[in-house]
Amino acid sequence: MAGARLKVISRRRGFNWTRLLAIAGLAAIGGVAVWNGLQYSVSPKQPSYDGERIMARQELDGSFQEDAGDGQGGKAGSQTDMAAWTQLTEAKGGAAESDGGGGDGDVSDGGDVGTDTTVGGAQGGERASSTSAAAGGGDKNFLTVVLKVPEMPPTYNSWVQTEDMLLFHLRALQLQLEQLYIGMALAAAAGRAFVLPDLSCFCQNAEAPLARCRRPDSEKLQFPAACRENEVLMPLSEFGASDEARGTAVEVRHADLLERLSADTSENAQLVVRPSAQILFPACKEPPPEPGSQLPACTQWGAGEGEQGSVVLVPPSLNDTDLLPLLAPLAKYRLWTLDLTSDIGSHWHAFAGWDCKGPAHQFDLRMSKAAVAWPSPRAAAVMAAGGGPGDSVMHIMRMTGGRTYSDEPDMKDC
Repeated sequence: MAGARLKVISRRRGFNWTRLLAIAGLAAIGGVAVWNGLQYSVSPKQPSYDGERIMARQELDGSFQEDAGDGQGGKAGSQTDMAAWTQLTEAKGGAAESDGGGGDGDVSDGGDVGTDTTVGGAQGGERASSTSAAAGGGDKNFLTVVLKVPEMPPTYNSWVQTEDMLLFHLRALQLQLEQLYIGMALAAAAGRAFVLPDLSCFCQNAEAPLARCRRPDSEKLQFPAACRENEVLMPLSEFGASDEARGTAVEVRHADLLERLSADTSENAQLVVRPSAQILFPACKEPPPEPGSQLPACTQWGAGEGEQGSVVLVPPSLNDTDLLPLLAPLAKYRLWTLDLTSDIGSHWHAFAGWDCKGPAHQFDLRMSKAAVAWPSPRAAAVMAAGGGPGDSVMHIMRMTGGRTYSDEPDMKDC
């Protein structure tokens, strides 16, 4: 009896010991889980990718310069780099951040047009890759401009004074930006997508003035050179981004689409719209056009000597209320080319903007940060006097030199 009782007690003690070990093991596992949970939940701080972005941007800037070549080439490589940079920021930062004016520096909305201001960040302007349809833009209608580019001094490529080169370049670029502004405005008013023409640059852009306006790997570059879009304008996707707080969206396409559109020789493919100071408005409305005429009053076919294709002359200095009805019968043409080299006294006379304040204000709101900053001539003088890169001063470019459509007199509140 005593032996049997001892065995029972021993079995019970063994059972209790096993259960105790099992409970202790479960408690240990639960404790580790609770500790890990506290470790990741008590501190909600999100990881920062600023360092990685800076490193990626530095690598991007390096590859951008290596691809520069002679200033004409390397375009495909730079667009690939820009797309990779955009993907990096989108993947690690949530959504890609717009730099507004194309630079990384913090630029104020206000200030006088064309003023110099110190910018602390690197000057950039991420460029999204071209999204133009391979077939020539689908079924959209387009508008572009023929630019009037200032004539370069004959000895310009031999100049050694960076300050003087920047002065000439910024004036020449400002003139071209104003013409883009006018073309984009007419495109917005007419409901057409704007196709960038090739822009001519007389200097290369950087965070600080470049010796003789050339990067170290482009010392033999001859000006004028084709401007890179990202050195002149904010990303083209920003022009058409749907955001009412930023004003009227304007669809802007890359210049490569213009080559395909210009190669189309089919009927109703292209029309040159040429403002002419030889037509007086509104007197040109009388007498009315002859029966069967393809053109409304105040317009006339006007192809010059040696020109091919359809060219229509229109009165200068007309706003949307007066000009768009004249162009309405010509809407069948897929590409309108606004000729700003024609016989008018100023490119501003090609299109006088809007009759109402509202659309003009919304357009100017979108254009307010469309241009990218450049090193100022003053910065070149500072560096020539022994100042370092920290003394760099950026010239804040605007799409116009001061005049805007929203500031036009006698506009209606409609």
